[in-house]
Amino acid sequence: MSGLKGGESLEFIAHPRFYDSTDQMTFLPLLDNLRRIRVLHLLDISLQSSWATEIQALTYLRYLAISTEEFDFQWVSHLLNLQTLRVVWKDTTKRIKTSPAIWKMKKLRHVDIQDFSFTWDDNDRAIFQETSAVLPNLKTFGKCYIYLGDMSPEFWWRFPNIEQLKLQFVEPESEYVQYYLVPTPEIDMPNLEELQLQSLEVGFSHTISTYESIGWGSCVVFPSMLKDLSLHSIFLTEKLVSSIARLRFLERLKLRKIYFKGEGSFWQAGYSRCWDVSDYKFQALKILKLKFVLMTEWLSSDSEASFPVLEKLVIDDCRLEEIPSSFTDDVTGSEFISCRNNAKPTSSLAP
Repeated sequence: MSGLKGGESLEFIAHPRFYDSTDQMTFLPLLDNLRRIRVLHLLDISLQSSWATEIQALTYLRYLAISTEEFDFQWVSHLLNLQTLRVVWKDTTKRIKTSPAIWKMKKLRHVDIQDFSFTWDDNDRAIFQETSAVLPNLKTFGKCYIYLGDMSPEFWWRFPNIEQLKLQFVEPESEYVQYYLVPTPEIDMPNLEELQLQSLEVGFSHTISTYESIGWGSCVVFPSMLKDLSLHSIFLTEKLVSSIARLRFLERLKLRKIYFKGEGSFWQAGYSRCWDVSDYKFQALKILKLKFVLMTEWLSSDSEASFPVLEKLVIDDCRLEEIPSSFTDDVTGSEFISCRNNAKPTSSLAP
């Protein structure tokens, strides 16, 4: 690389794993000789904030993947050809904040950032609310934190062709109690119904602390065209299950860290929760994955009635005492049942 003359270029750079964090000061300046590169993959090292200066001239970039301690959309907003942006955020105590600069990047198709939020200064918020800018090419976007108590503006209508969205809702916490009790003020949950999404991931931040409430998960309105749905850190109510069952095209459902309302807490002796799906039909569901779903009993009178086309069932780290026999008898095709807990099927599992 050091022998390259000015103006010469590479179509692709993948940062080798043998580079470590001590090499970035010697590596990054070399990018000045590679101004026409289109792909820059730097996930194998942790970059300091100086990376933003070093990539200023790389205006042909279409793909950028970085692992960094600092990030601001303003630093990459000049990359008008960028289609894919991936950012791994090293400091889990902070949140990346966005800015109106993102609306300049009209060619963006995929934004994959570990954790960030649409929160900004008052001036930036005013700019956001006044502009009608959209990102027409954006297909995938996340993982974005939505602060329900802070009136985070709904931004997804600015992504008219979005197909995959990852959201983490942050509920307002009590000023006095950090665990077990949280007030439930009247707030409007974001409406996702009008989006043409095919894949959606939704989670909540304070499920443990809201254990005695039903949580906000039941208030989410899902897009009707969903094929892939992932829910985590929520209470599974009848209303929520009914909403999921109405998704006629849903093929993959993943439930992780799922709670049920009732007397007693899951860490107490005698804990018992039942998930009854006998009255529901998930007509297109092919894959069902359950991880840390705190149910002790699962009722399904006939899996063919509730899950007529189910091909794959994965159960991982649940409280389930036994698997309904209808699943072990009726789930066919590319069958795979994994039980990493104490659950036992009421009939023999197929090999």
